[in-house]
Amino acid sequence: MKPDEFLNSVYLGDRACKAIVLDGWKDEVKIQIDSISRVRGETWDFYMEEDVDDGFLVFEGVDHVFFRSAWPYSEW
Repeated sequence: MKPDEFLNSVYLGDRACKAIVLDGWKDEVKIQIDSISRVRGETWDFYMEEDVDDGFLVFEGVDHVFFRSAWPYSEW
């Protein structure tokens, strides 16, 4: 499976962010998700056999991080 195909199969729809780790020495941002699922068809069908609990999304080569307030939503 190609990386783009894999990324398109990741489901994070109703998941929670547990932590954000900024590693300046490695230029990485790690986001910990309570549960990461995979979509096996056209839509997510609640298949949870291969879920990764407390998994991380890791972004390498990060040189900027920008946090924006989520309130109020109308200003996005």
